[in-house]
Formats: sequence, C-alpha cells, structure tokens
Amino acid sequence: MNRNNLLEFINQMSRVSDKYINSEKTDFDKANYTITQFNDEICCTIEDTHIIQIKSLYVGTVNILNNKTNSLYVELGNEIECGQTLCTINHLKIPINIVSPTKGILTNILVKNKDIVQYGEILFEVTKK
Repeated sequence: MNRNNLLEFINQMSRVSDKYINSEKTDFDKANYTITQFNDEICCTIEDTHIIQIKSLYVGTVNILNNKTNSLYVELGNEIECGQTLCTINHLKIPINIVSPTKGILTNILVKNKDIVQYGEILFEVTKK
C-alpha cells in the first residue's frame, strides 16, 4: 500500500458520516476493513473469511453490563443479529453503542466489564452465519 492509499484509507476510517465505507484488500494485512454506522451507533470490523473481529473506534471504558437491565448485553455463544448492541464504550463520559455489523455467533469476548480500551483494540469475534 503506498502512502497516498494509506492516507486515503485513514481519512475514510475517520469519517463516520458515511453509512458504509469499504476499502480494497491491502498487501499489508490481507484484511477488509469496514466501518458500519447504524444511526449514532458505530462499529469497526476486520473480516477474515467467516470470523469478524469487532474493534473499538474510541478510547474509553467498556460496559458489557447493561445498566438498565443489570444483565450482559451478550454472552459467549449467543446468536446475534445485525445491528444488535454488544457493549457500550464511555468516551469522554458519552456512552457509544458498539453494534454487530453481521448476523452470527459470538465466539470470543476479548474485554471485561470496565476495561479501558484503546483505538483499534479488538473487542469481540463473531463467526458469520
């Protein structure tokens, strides 16, 4: 990937006003990055055949526990729907919903409740159906 393509890719990743942004596969990591926005809910994924890694677009504190119901948003092995909330990230004291970009089975939860996450950190892995 040359410098101009990399800068364009970073520019596309930083724009959240577009509904769907897809980049071409790169020689760097052979992954297809996707940013998906459902209203004000955003997720970033890396797709690898059947497994989708859902990454954080924000630095903040993860809440896997839904404060309204005192239960987990999702549990390991759950079947999830496209657009379903997986967790929230408190970024600058603003809760941001992280949603699933696809239908599938939640195969890995890589964060714990109240963990501090960085930009680009993998939060969940989902196996596509």
